[in-house]
Amino acid sequence: MAVTLNYGLALYEGPATERPNATVDYLNAFYRATDTGAFTRCVAKGSGYQWEAVSPAMLAQINGDDGDTIGNTDVKTFFETVCPLGANVLKHGDVIKIVGAFEYGSKASGPGTLELTLEIADGILLLVTAHTLPDNASGHQIVVTAYMTVTVTGVHAAVEVSGTAINAGSGAVWACAPGAGGDDFSSLVDKSFKFSAKFSLADVANTISQKQFIFELIER
Repeated sequence: MAVTLNYGLALYEGPATERPNATVDYLNAFYRATDTGAFTRCVAKGSGYQWEAVSPAMLAQINGDDGDTIGNTDVKTFFETVCPLGANVLKHGDVIKIVGAFEYGSKASGPGTLELTLEIADGILLLVTAHTLPDNASGHQIVVTAYMTVTVTGVHAAVEVSGTAINAGSGAVWACAPGAGGDDFSSLVDKSFKFSAKFSLADVANTISQKQFIFELIER
């Protein structure tokens, strides 16, 4: 049975012996064997396709709970929902897609600006620069999409990060810039990826909720 996730992710689950043949129909889809726990992904190889083993850490969809909301503050605050990544999982050349989906609160006028970051413990990976929220933005969906390419692994690992951010409610595209957090970190220890938010105005109606956090290996 296929479980189709948001943003185009597809995860199939069932006994290992019932995994379908690798074809173009399953390209980039994941299969989790319910009896062994093994994860594989359908990839193109030569003129055909095959299932290739991947770490479960390379496919994560985490939904924020009702309490994962930041508001009434003008200092940078991290959301409680994070995406963990185990030690030694990253490989040279990996390309990882990270998506954060957020919902704005209910301040009707003069909400000020909102800044978002994607970070690991070593610092900022992607900065969504402060953007002025429009009036009547109640319920607007803000989606941040980052692409992370692993260039070096080990004690002094490095990644290149680019990204986009859009307020789906207004159609506005928000500027993004890479941070220095991916320049020198250890991939030999566990890491957690996390988003933060910072309003310019502390107001009880100035809130933002993290609704979804997706971490996907798209190339290896």
